[in-house]
Amino acid sequence: MTKKAIYTLKKPVTIDGQNYTEVDLSDLDKLTGEDILAIEQEMQSDGYVIAGMAELSKAYLLYIAARAAKINVQILKKFPISDISKITAMAQTFLLRA
Repeated sequence: MTKKAIYTLKKPVTIDGQNYTEVDLSDLDKLTGEDILAIEQEMQSDGYVIAGMAELSKAYLLYIAARAAKINVQILKKFPISDISKITAMAQTFLLRA
């Protein structure tokens, strides 16, 4: 993404002593095919199976967003659902318009 793609959380979140106020997805365009394959392998080892188009899977989009934002996906999973919905929508929009 040439523009900044920063999502500001509705409320700050503290997980494992780390405070989060935003998620920066500006590096989505820096991800590569190697990242996609690594994400798919990680998802499989976590027990996820993608049925159908990956870009429509909230789980897949969450892993993509986590990798772009450089946040451990296990941490990102703990964010409130309202924030996760917006974050995954941003990742999906990027992927479908790319």
